[in-house]
Amino acid sequence: MLRTTKRMFIIISFIFLVSCSASKFGPTFQPKSIVPQDKALIYIYWTDGSSMNKSSEFSIYANDDHITTLKYGGYFLYEATPGKLELS
Repeated sequence: MLRTTKRMFIIISFIFLVSCSASKFGPTFQPKSIVPQDKALIYIYWTDGSSMNKSSEFSIYANDDHITTLKYGGYFLYEATPGKLELS
């Protein structure tokens, strides 16, 4: 019986650890290797340290135009053209 209890504890611990590591909803980071010469790359992250609700989504705007909806733990790569840019 002790052996079965120990085995169940290990299985439940493993499932818990896997589910905690997979709790992010956004895409996994992948750097862009080719950058157009007339663009600037801006990486927008929603980090683990954020105090916002992790189940919500966050809309990102560039010059009042909706560019993406960011999910917890993810990022978005924005290719900006030269000139004035307001991100919100």
